[in-house]
Amino acid sequence: MKAYKSFISALKKTGNGEVADHLIAKDGSKRNEVHSDTSGIQDNVFSKPKDTNGDTQETTKQYAENPEKSKKLESENIQGWPDLLNGLPSVKKRDIVKCTEDLRTQICKSKNGKVYHMTGKKKGKVLTISNVQCSDQSKEAKAVNKCGSCVDFDKTSLSQLFTYMQYETKQSYTKRDVSEEDMKTFLATQLENEDNSTFDSLVIVFYSGGMEFKPDCIYDTNGREIDKDGILEMIRQSKYFKDKPKIVIIRTYDFKEETETGDVLDAVSHELHFYKRPNKDDLFVVSSQPRTKNGPWIIGDRMNGSYFIQAIIHVFKKMAHEKSFMEMMFEVNNCLANASMPDKRTQAVAEVMVLEHSDEKELFFYPGLKGLDMIVPEWPDLTAGASTVQKKDVIISEWDFYTKIKNEEIYSMRSANRGKFILISNVQCIPCLDSQNEQDKREAERCEERYSECIRNSDFDKSNMSQLLKYMGYDLKADDQVENLTKEEIKKFLKTKLMDIDNDAFSQYDSLALLFLSGEIKCEAAKIYDKEGVFIPRNEILDIVKECNHFKGKPKVIFVQTYSFQGKTEPFDQTDSTANDIIKKGVPNTDDIFMVSSYPRIEQDPWIIGENMIGSYFIQALVHVFKNFAYKKSFMELLKEANICLNQTLIPKLTVDGKNSGTVERKPVAQIVLLEYSEEKELYFFPGLEFEATVDKDVEPVNLSNSMSGQPVTTAS
Repeated sequence: MKAYKSFISALKKTGNGEVADHLIAKDGSKRNEVHSDTSGIQDNVFSKPKDTNGDTQETTKQYAENPEKSKKLESENIQGWPDLLNGLPSVKKRDIVKCTEDLRTQICKSKNGKVYHMTGKKKGKVLTISNVQCSDQSKEAKAVNKCGSCVDFDKTSLSQLFTYMQYETKQSYTKRDVSEEDMKTFLATQLENEDNSTFDSLVIVFYSGGMEFKPDCIYDTNGREIDKDGILEMIRQSKYFKDKPKIVIIRTYDFKEETETGDVLDAVSHELHFYKRPNKDDLFVVSSQPRTKNGPWIIGDRMNGSYFIQAIIHVFKKMAHEKSFMEMMFEVNNCLANASMPDKRTQAVAEVMVLEHSDEKELFFYPGLKGLDMIVPEWPDLTAGASTVQKKDVIISEWDFYTKIKNEEIYSMRSANRGKFILISNVQCIPCLDSQNEQDKREAERCEERYSECIRNSDFDKSNMSQLLKYMGYDLKADDQVENLTKEEIKKFLKTKLMDIDNDAFSQYDSLALLFLSGEIKCEAAKIYDKEGVFIPRNEILDIVKECNHFKGKPKVIFVQTYSFQGKTEPFDQTDSTANDIIKKGVPNTDDIFMVSSYPRIEQDPWIIGENMIGSYFIQALVHVFKNFAYKKSFMELLKEANICLNQTLIPKLTVDGKNSGTVERKPVAQIVLLEYSEEKELYFFPGLEFEATVDKDVEPVNLSNSMSGQPVTTAS
């Protein structure tokens, strides 16, 4: 029995309290014997609350009888944390509040779909690197012992947290006592593993420090500070985690009796401080710095764990089901600003440091949910009907955003005219048959329906794209739009237009946008046809565009929409392995040309939105994304967003006889394909910002937000 009690105690002390509880629950006699003979066993950090603790019972009763006060304290997330009287327990699966599918749907809708997909088959992968120095040979033996138990408890409990949040935490994902070179080798091996493509996210935890170290730094096994920026750059560049959230937690210990408090931040406000502008790499890096000289990192003599890690665990298991990562960092900061101390004081012991963060999307973990499809904004809105783009629909860029990226490798899009827009339409509908018999009459009636549908949808696409690009600063005149031309007429028209721009000394366009609308009942996706259905090789179009001197070195964007009005089309099966990605055909060009189209992913009318809506999925997805996100996203990023729309689209659900059932279903209808693309620079449109004609680094753009609302136009200053 003595050995059994020691074994149970050892399990609890090493962070295996759940195993100990399981054994005790399974063996009632030993449980009674273990608990009946406690006089000779010292209370450990996991001891249960004693019934004789009148203060604890009184407090519990008080909050139970005052739900409003209890709710308020819980929202502040500091109630009962840390529990210096009873000890911090190991994390158990039942501690983590689960998310429901309904709550997840509410979150996605409230954030307009701008959330990371975190409900795939594999939630994420956790890598751990530990280089904490707990073998100092100084006289600080007590501190050294505390160091070992504290770090072990932090590592065990944080690993348990992510395991129960459905992350993969293997022994092979852990490394300890490594040099900087070995650390980088380990990370490179882990990050380059092809299996990473199956994960929704990545978590990397760095434990380092010891007897005397600086906060937010990473150290090797010998206590030498390593190149943190180099490590973070490796994580940024991980191709398998591109466009996925990457979380880095830096835990730097300092076990001196007194530590230097951080003077950089405001100790009074207890607000999170962001040292850098938001990144575009989906990277989140958090650490902490001390706020008190007296034991800022250790919870107490009878407690294991450090304030920062244990605050993260406390917040995540209570709030990860409904709060985003950044929201939880604020809650962690609240905990650290109001932490209990061993002398029964409440004190600000530490402060959260957010070294990197992304605001592209919000990161929710949805604990308890896995294997679910991505939720995107409900586009198209089948109940809204058709409406073309209005000026107020296009979200405008801000001066602050422009100043953040103006020194990056981007195309110059600062002229009064962002570009020239040219539209060529050759949509063909089948000729109607003569009504010779009943079958011909029925076919003729169906022919008329298709013809009307054809004209209606292509006209709406033309109007919507024209309005969109107009409000984004593109020049479109009446003679820039033509229709029903032969192959040779199209080439002649395009040559003449571009030659006129070259010969006009007053031309000042930053880019070129071309829209080709063509197709018929039977045609191939992503190809251009003339009015007679004759195929036009894209190289013949591209050669003409390349000859225009005015647009050399400037972005040239060509949209190709090929309509197919037959009842069923063949889905593009060869893309099945990359159904969620943009298809890139060929290699990048050096001519600054972007040519984009789409492939069908469904047999049933893949190009037309439905009876209550008009327009094609591809064009309307572009319009939807551009008007909502062109103010802060590059062209390539916008295409990724449009691809998500096409992959998760609401479509009218049909009955057995092919009629609209009145309900909708979500299906992948099409897939973006880049026929030509350049990687030389990023293309931003900066809708709503107007710049001086003379480009100068000190010139501020005019913000057209006031103009669009009817107020006077002023510069940003």
